[in-house]
Amino acid sequence: MRPARGPGPLWKDPKRIAEEVLARSGAPRLAGRSGIDIERILRYYRSIDVMYISDLSPGGTRIDALFVPEFSIVMVEANSLEGRQRFSLAHELGHAELEHDYGPADSLFDAQPVSFLCEHDDMRSCPVDDRRIGMRRRAEIRANQFAATLLMPVSLVREVWRETGNVRTCAEELGVSKRALEIRLSELRLVSISSAPRLATTP
Repeated sequence: MRPARGPGPLWKDPKRIAEEVLARSGAPRLAGRSGIDIERILRYYRSIDVMYISDLSPGGTRIDALFVPEFSIVMVEANSLEGRQRFSLAHELGHAELEHDYGPADSLFDAQPVSFLCEHDDMRSCPVDDRRIGMRRRAEIRANQFAATLLMPVSLVREVWRETGNVRTCAEELGVSKRALEIRLSELRLVSISSAPRLATTP
């Protein structure tokens, strides 16, 4: 993501904004699964179009996803696994809600960026990094927090985890990657990160 420079005003909690989006959109589910239908939220709740493009490389830089506010469109890498595609879509919606005029949150930036270019490493930002980084990384962390809360809301994760008790099965049911689920389960203190690999293979 390459935002405009300059300090921004105070901002709201991305997790709370994600919860508001779920409440207002009705938290639509994937067909035949428990997972949140992020594409439906984008298209029908926020009127943001979605395009799947192979080898998404604007300007020669390989990226996972791109949000263009001017045209209300999110482009996502077509060759990525489903879990990464869905997290990328939720991540870009986080930018729309938190850094643009799509939601109730105050912007992180004084000037609105023309687009948000999100590379693979941007999707790996964890909250622990927040004190050591600049505004760009902070925006990515906030978008990741939004995405995790949107795709893996507390009550839904607890429900599916109670039914499965298996990382792989739970991740498939929610439509997320195993790694994203492991982090979320750890945040909710349902498992520890060290025990997650063992739980991934437990029948």
